[in-house]
Amino acid sequence: MAETSIHRKKLTNETTIKSQSIFSHSVILPSKINQEKYQLSLKQLKNAAKVYEKQPSLQKIDTEKYRNSLQRQLSIDMLRQGNHQSFRELCTILEWQKNDREQLGIEHPHHRRPLLDGEPDKLRFICTCFNKIEEAERR
Repeated sequence: MAETSIHRKKLTNETTIKSQSIFSHSVILPSKINQEKYQLSLKQLKNAAKVYEKQPSLQKIDTEKYRNSLQRQLSIDMLRQGNHQSFRELCTILEWQKNDREQLGIEHPHHRRPLLDGEPDKLRFICTCFNKIEEAERR
């Protein structure tokens, strides 16, 4: 077997010092170059600080809305409101739907039907209905 090797030819204007090489300026240190090019004036910095201070701070609940799936958000809301029976019913319906889908097999026409997890409007509607029913039963 013949060995193959690749050699990089040095350009004539390229230097051997790492801090002055083309590679380090374009790839390794792009943030340093951008900082030098795009320095903000004092007035622009003050305006940016004022805009930042005006923004409301996010709480843990707000960040959970972006991280969690809709099903998880609705489940957390149900449990925080004290609707434990509604939560149990929702979980059993979702579990039944998944089990039925697995039992039917891929060939069955109902297998193509989307799960409730994938339909946010239906999931919200079911949760609100369950919550209303549980509140009515409590009275």
